[in-house]
Amino acid sequence: MSAEALSQPSLPTDVLDAYCGDRPVNVSHIGNGEINVTYLLTEPATEADQPDRKIILQRVNTDVFDPRITEDFVVVTNHLAQEGWEVPQAVPTEDGTVHHVDTEGGVWRAMTFLESDGKPQNSESPALYTKYGELLANMHGSLARLDYEPHSIPHFHDTPYYAGRMREVLDQLPDAETRATAEALLAAYDTLNIPEDATRQLIHADPKTDNMLFRNGEPFTYIDWDTLMDGTIWVDIGDMLRSVVEDAVHQGAELPVDKIRCFSEGYRQVAAPEVEPAQFEQWVVASTQQIAIELGMRYLTDVADNSYWSWNLAEYPTRYDYCTARTATQLKIYHNLSQLQPTGDQHV
Repeated sequence: MSAEALSQPSLPTDVLDAYCGDRPVNVSHIGNGEINVTYLLTEPATEADQPDRKIILQRVNTDVFDPRITEDFVVVTNHLAQEGWEVPQAVPTEDGTVHHVDTEGGVWRAMTFLESDGKPQNSESPALYTKYGELLANMHGSLARLDYEPHSIPHFHDTPYYAGRMREVLDQLPDAETRATAEALLAAYDTLNIPEDATRQLIHADPKTDNMLFRNGEPFTYIDWDTLMDGTIWVDIGDMLRSVVEDAVHQGAELPVDKIRCFSEGYRQVAAPEVEPAQFEQWVVASTQQIAIELGMRYLTDVADNSYWSWNLAEYPTRYDYCTARTATQLKIYHNLSQLQPTGDQHV
């Protein structure tokens, strides 16, 4: 007997069978991810005093990810659970495998569902960014104790690689304006001051607030480990704060200096690096600039490559319009951050 989907949207029968056997299940589409399609499967409890069984089911986008990221997920979440973190855990198929390949070749994986709240009402509070810094520092401490080589996206957050690609396509850009922008990106890249001897370790590589779970107004864990990679803490720090600054740029707001500094101090207090607060903050700002420049180079390179980014045609009629607009935003982030003067004061 096959599993019965009690609600729409329906899933391929073999996928439901793989994870639910012949048990009835409610299926609902959740999340707004642009890469993997995600569902919530709820199996009604068979006894009154038992909770419903909930699992997250995802179809892995193998155009982007190596299917072996399902193995990475098992390794990293098992390690983090041993470190005391509450993280989603892999749910094996009825046959005990870590993922299921459907009749059309699609790769599916499942994980436990964690109860959580939505983002707190004061989600823009600078004090909350102290918590973000603390959470990321604690996560980095745990990941540093895992010796593992993940199946990462090639060249993900490899800024030198994208600088090289920018130089390769410079003469292929269609006009003097885009070539001047490319040269500005490369000049900015050459000025960045990130510690060259920073220790490499496993990092999340996409630690934005959308990939955090919250309870009682505070973040308590991370989800979405598909970008797990070998890198430095500065990639994660810069990637998170770049998204914060970009939100401010889009809204026409002032540079969120208080959020940056609260995050920096929250991280520093937990990680306790042997460096002065002002120097640490300088590196935090430079890492944020580096990610902005990296993204700008990726967007502008695609003007020549004409292959990577997708966009809203109602907002941008051509790839050129989209990529040059996004590049301009990244350069604005870089220049805005250049105006921030680091301070050694304590921030809470």
